[in-house]
Amino acid sequence: GGALAQTLPAEAGLQVPAGEVAPLQAALARVLSDAALRARLAAGARSAAVRLPTWPAQAARFAAVLEGVE
Repeated sequence: GGALAQTLPAEAGLQVPAGEVAPLQAALARVLSDAALRARLAAGARSAAVRLPTWPAQAARFAAVLEGVE
């Protein structure tokens, strides 16, 4: 479960059903055997990462929310 399906861009990783061994094995085999796929996923992950807030920026946002809670 979790929110992975909603938060992981398709170009940044492969998704497999939770608790399903065979799809995970197949996905790992694809990544290990396909250099072009690895490069695409790495580039997608880097691209997704730069769009995320930094840890300090996110901590400041969270602190601002907490300050507004009584």
